Amino acid sequence: MTIFSRLSPETCFLLTGLLFLAGVFQLALCLYRLLCHGALKRRIADGALFAALLCLCAYLSVCSAGHLEARFPWALLPLLALLVFLHAAAGLRRTYRANLETLSPTSVRQALDNLNAGILFADETGRAVLVNYAMARLGVELTGSYPQAVGDLTDALAAAGERSPIRRVNDLPALYRFPDGRIWRFQTVPLDEPALPGFTQTTAVDMTELFETNAQLERDNAALRADIRRMQAMLAHLADIIPQQEALKLKVRIHNDIGASLIALSDLLENGGADAETALERLDRALVPFGSEYPVSPGTLEAAQRQAADMNAELLVEGVRPADPEAERLIAAAARECVTNCIRHAGGRRIRVVITAGEGRYTAHVTNDGRAPSGPIAEGGGLSALRQSIEQAGGEMVITAAPRFALTVSLPERRTEP
Repeated sequence: MTIFSRLSPETCFLLTGLLFLAGVFQLALCLYRLLCHGALKRRIADGALFAALLCLCAYLSVCSAGHLEARFPWALLPLLALLVFLHAAAGLRRTYRANLETLSPTSVRQALDNLNAGILFADETGRAVLVNYAMARLGVELTGSYPQAVGDLTDALAAAGERSPIRRVNDLPALYRFPDGRIWRFQTVPLDEPALPGFTQTTAVDMTELFETNAQLERDNAALRADIRRMQAMLAHLADIIPQQEALKLKVRIHNDIGASLIALSDLLENGGADAETALERLDRALVPFGSEYPVSPGTLEAAQRQAADMNAELLVEGVRPADPEAERLIAAAARECVTNCIRHAGGRRIRVVITAGEGRYTAHVTNDGRAPSGPIAEGGGLSALRQSIEQAGGEMVITAAPRFALTVSLPERRTEP
């Protein structure tokens, strides 16, 4: 066996330092078990082991200085240090798990500190006996120091808004907005436990999310009420529009269909027909609008051509045929209006409609062989109703009088799904 003092200084220092580090780990285990209120026997054993390691380190320091000579297997010192390390690590792990699984003052305190809410328990004199982390932080913001009594908090809350950056929310006594924007609700209630007479519990609950949700709900409700008012106004306006629409449809029917029938009847009375059978057919078609079961005129160009033929006029349609039924209906209405006006005012009998398509629009150009207008054309009921229908569909209507009459209609092309 080698005498310890005869080892190299580096070896003596390494062995002594290794044992000292093992003693530090053992001390940490002693303090943790003391903090967690571990078993008394374990705390005594851990304390004795730490004292032994401390004495051994002192003894080795004396030997390394050459004052003592001792013969023992110094190679066992690293093994001893390793065993102490393993014992301390296992003890810390076992104590930690036991602390999680058992109820103790430390575990209760840790659970309270992990809460998002602030809690303060005060005795009958108002002195704080337990304050968790959240309440301590709020107390520092309220009073500038760690809360020592429940009265410190209540006084600071009562003075909120005067000389403090903390403000009451909507003048409610329990809700306070802190400088970071969070909203907390403070409440103090007495404890009902008979063993704790006079003790009180003060809580601080974070109400920020709930408050903001309620505020957003109020904003949504206000927006909804505004939408309801707008809808009611639209419905009231719609109630006024519907009679106007019905009146417009009636005017269009009278002007287009009944007016055309009157012209056809007048032509039959003046000129008759090629034969009796043809005249009877024309008379039958001319009297249809005056029947009790009068159908709506089909909005096609073919129907407009037949109606023109009944009035002893010719309607020529050239170019593309609109694939959009609404566009065809309006172009046919424009053609019928031009046929009626040509016969009435221009003395013509041939009306020509040229339809083109491009850039997402249909354009119909209507001319006739009647007399040229003597001046600007004043739009009467028929043309005004036609313009209103075309503009409601998003189109445009242009009337020119020189050098001859022409009516141009432009309508958007609405593509239908196949």
